[in-house]
Amino acid sequence: MNDMETIKELQQDLPLGSRVRITLTNGKEQEGVLQSIGLDHIGIKKDDGYRAKIKTVMLGASQVIPSLVSGAPSSEEASTASGVPPSQKPASEAPSPASTELEKSNLSSARKAAGRASSAPKDAKETLNQEVTDEPSPPPIPLEIERQLMQIEIGLGERIKNACLEITPPNFGALPLKDLTDSSFKKTWHKITKRYGYASSVNELDRKFGRTQQIAHQLRLLKEEYSSLPHLRPRLAHLYYLQGQPNDALAELEWEVKYFRGSLEDSTLLNAAAIASEKGAALKALWFLELCFSHGNPGRYPQAWLVLLGLALKTQNIAVLAKIEQALLGNPKLLFESIIYGLIALDKKDQAIQAIQQKGEDAPSVDLCHSLLQAMPRNLSPEYLQITNSVQVKPATAGTAEKPAGQLIGKIHRFWNDRNYGFIINSEGTQYFFHATAITDENLRRRLMTTADFPVSAEVAFELGIGIKGDDVATDIQLIRSPAQLYEQAVSYANRGDYPSAIRYIQQLLEKDAGYPNAQAFHDKLKQYNVLSYIPRGDNPYARAKRAELIEKDLEQAAQLYRKAMHSNDHRESAVKDLAMLLPRLERTTEAIELLERYRASAQDKTKIGNILLELYGKANDTDKLEALAQTNQNPRKKELLLLKAGYIHLKNNDFARAESIYRQILKLSSNNIGARRNLAYALFRQERNSEAEELLIETLNLSFDNQTYELLSQIRQAEETGAAGGIENIEFELTTETSYISTSGAISEFAQFHLEQANLALVVPAERLREGRYNG
Repeated sequence: MNDMETIKELQQDLPLGSRVRITLTNGKEQEGVLQSIGLDHIGIKKDDGYRAKIKTVMLGASQVIPSLVSGAPSSEEASTASGVPPSQKPASEAPSPASTELEKSNLSSARKAAGRASSAPKDAKETLNQEVTDEPSPPPIPLEIERQLMQIEIGLGERIKNACLEITPPNFGALPLKDLTDSSFKKTWHKITKRYGYASSVNELDRKFGRTQQIAHQLRLLKEEYSSLPHLRPRLAHLYYLQGQPNDALAELEWEVKYFRGSLEDSTLLNAAAIASEKGAALKALWFLELCFSHGNPGRYPQAWLVLLGLALKTQNIAVLAKIEQALLGNPKLLFESIIYGLIALDKKDQAIQAIQQKGEDAPSVDLCHSLLQAMPRNLSPEYLQITNSVQVKPATAGTAEKPAGQLIGKIHRFWNDRNYGFIINSEGTQYFFHATAITDENLRRRLMTTADFPVSAEVAFELGIGIKGDDVATDIQLIRSPAQLYEQAVSYANRGDYPSAIRYIQQLLEKDAGYPNAQAFHDKLKQYNVLSYIPRGDNPYARAKRAELIEKDLEQAAQLYRKAMHSNDHRESAVKDLAMLLPRLERTTEAIELLERYRASAQDKTKIGNILLELYGKANDTDKLEALAQTNQNPRKKELLLLKAGYIHLKNNDFARAESIYRQILKLSSNNIGARRNLAYALFRQERNSEAEELLIETLNLSFDNQTYELLSQIRQAEETGAAGGIENIEFELTTETSYISTSGAISEFAQFHLEQANLALVVPAERLREGRYNG
C-alpha cells in the first residue's frame, strides 16, 4: 500500500478529534487526540499538551479509544448525569467490558469503534452497547484525481517556493532604434559597447575593478544629452546594480517603464521586478511582472511566472491572472495548473476537484481555463491599486519625452504611512492623490514615513502627472525652502558626495536668487565634481578620502582619512592599497612599503598587495628585497620577473657587475629570454668586455633576429670605431623589464641576413654558418 492509499484510509477510519493510540513500527506507542491528517503524516495532541507529528512510514497500527472520542461521554460522566455515583450503578447498567475494551489493531475495526463512539447515548440511562447506524460519509475522491491534486499542490508549490528572479544583463550591442541617424550618438555608443564588451570578456564587471564606474559615467552623460530616447536607462540601471546601487538602478527602470511603455524590453521589466523583490517591495515586483506577462507567453520565463504566482497569492491579488488572461491563454496547461493551485491555496478544493473532473483525460481547453478564471476572485487589494494608480503611465513615443505640466503649490492634506499614499490639497481646495514614490525630497519622505501625524501646515511644491485612470496625480513633491535652506541642502548633499542632488538644489536656488553669495561658483564647482561619477558617495571616511584625493587634490588630508578608514574598518583593504599608492606621491615610499608588509598577511587579495609591493621596491631601489623574494619564489616565471626588475635597477644605478650576475641567473632559468640577453650584453659592454657583449648579441641574432638586439650591436660597433671612452656614454639603448623569447624557428630570415651583412658581421661569424642557422662561438 502506498502513502496516498494509507492517508486515504486514515481519513476514513480515524475521525478528527477522536482519542487514538498509535503503535509505531519500532514498537513504541503514542496516545492523544487526533488533530490533523496530512499528505505524509498525522498529528496528535498528547495529554501533556505537546503535539506529536508521526510520519506515515512509521505507522504500524492505530486504535480508537471509544470512551474518550470527542463528543462521547465517559462512563463516569454518564453515571454522574443520571444522578447515581459510578460505584452504586447496577451491574446491568455498568458499561460492558466489550464497550471499554480497546478495538483490534487494524483500520477497519478502528472505524467501527469510531462509529459507535460518535453515536454515544444522549440519555445517561442508555448504555454504550446500543447499536446505531454509522452516519453516511462523503463519497471518496477518485485516486487519479487525488494524485493530480497532490501533484499540483506539492510539485507546483515546491517550485514556487524555490523560484527566484535573477538580473538579466541587457544587450549592450546595437540598440533597437531603427530611425536613429545621429553620428555623434552612434560614435559614443560604440565606445560604450566596446568598453563593456571588453570588461565582460575579461570578467571584470565587478565594481572592485573600477571599469563599470567609467562606463556608467559615459552612459549617464549620453542619457542626459539624449533624454528623449528609450533603452538607455535600463543599461545604465544595470551598471548601477553592478556597482551596488540598487536604489539608483530601480529609479532608472521605473522612469523607463513610466514614460516608454510602448517600447519596453522584457529584460527591463524582469530586472525591475528582480530588484523590487530584492528590496522587499512585493507589490511593485508583482506590478512589473504583470506588465511583462501582459504581452508575452509565461512559458518564456518560467521562473518569473512562478514568482508572479507566488506574489499574487501572498499579497492576495490572484485577480492579476484575469488581467493578463489573453497572454495566458497561449499556454492553457500552465494556466490550468496555476488556477488549480490557486484554488487549493484559497481553500476551494471542491472547485479544484470539479475542474479536474471536467477536464478529464484531455488537455485543458482554452474555454475551460476562461470559465475557471471568471470564477476566481476578481478584486485586487487596495494597496496594489495604489501602486498602479500612482504611476504616471502615459507612454511617450520613442522620439519624445514627457513634459512636466508646471509646478503647483499645496499642502499635505493626509498621508497614511502604513499604506504609502496620501493627498495634497491646493489653495482652491482641489485634492490630488500621490504615492510615496512621487516624493523626490528625501527629508520630506523621511518625515512622512516616520511621523504618524504630519503637520498640515507644511507647504510643498509639486507637478501634475497622469494616473492609470487618466486623472491628475501629484508628482515630484518637494518641501518649499528659502534660499538659505536651499544652499544648506546643497552643501549637505555635496559633503556626502551626492553631487546630482546638490546640483538640483543649487539650481533651484539660482532660479530664485541668481545673485545669492557664492551660489554660482559653488554650482560650477559641483558640475566639475559631478563628472567623476565613479567616486563613492557618502560621508564615511573612505568616501571622503577618495574625494579628497581625486577631487580636492589634498593628498595629506586624503592620507589621514585613509588611515581613519582603516582603523574604523571602512573598506579596510581598499584603504590600505589606496594609501600605499598615495604615499610615494608624498615622497614617503618607505612608509608605504612598511604599511603593505604589515597588512599583507591578513589581506584577502594578496596578489594585488604583492604587485604594489614590487612596484614600491622598484621605486625605493630595494634590490635586496627583490632578490630575496626571487630566491624564495617557487614559480620559475615569477622568479624570472622579480630578477628582471632587480637587474633593471642595478643597470639604472650603474652597478653593472651585480646586474651581470642577475641576468646570468635569469638565463639559467630561461636561456631564450631576449630581453635578459640584451641587458646582459649592455652590462658587459659597460664593463669594457666588448668581445663578450658582441659574441652574445651575435649568438642571439643567429638564433632569432630581433631589431633591438641588432640596433644595440650596431651602436656598440660604432662606439668601438669612435673610441670606447666616448662611445659608451653615447649609446642610446632602452633597458627592459619585460620578457620576450627567441623564436624556435631554425632558419634565419632574409631580412635578418641583409642586416647582418650590412653590419659586416660575417667577419665574426661565417656567412655559411649563419645561413645554416647555428653559431658555436
